[in-house]
Amino acid sequence: MTASFPFHSDLPDTAEAGVYHTHPRCRIGQGIASASRVAGTGVGRRECPFCFMLGQFQANRALRGYSYLSALAGAVPGQGANMAGKGQEQPCP
Repeated sequence: MTASFPFHSDLPDTAEAGVYHTHPRCRIGQGIASASRVAGTGVGRRECPFCFMLGQFQANRALRGYSYLSALAGAVPGQGANMAGKGQEQPCP
């Protein structure tokens, strides 16, 4: 079964009762059994703070030209090939 986003849990009295999930890598959302998932944001629920942070992180990296594929290849934007992986701090652009 494919995961659909956003979703919320139909279980009452749980930590995620008042939130909906929007990011597939959210650990809280991953812990919700597929049988307990309800598609949509739900009424009066707010976005899960972890999903929000993951979305912001992903958006910021995309703005800087960073992709997960370049990370797998060892390329880091703004650094030469001889600097990658040396642990030297670089100023933020």
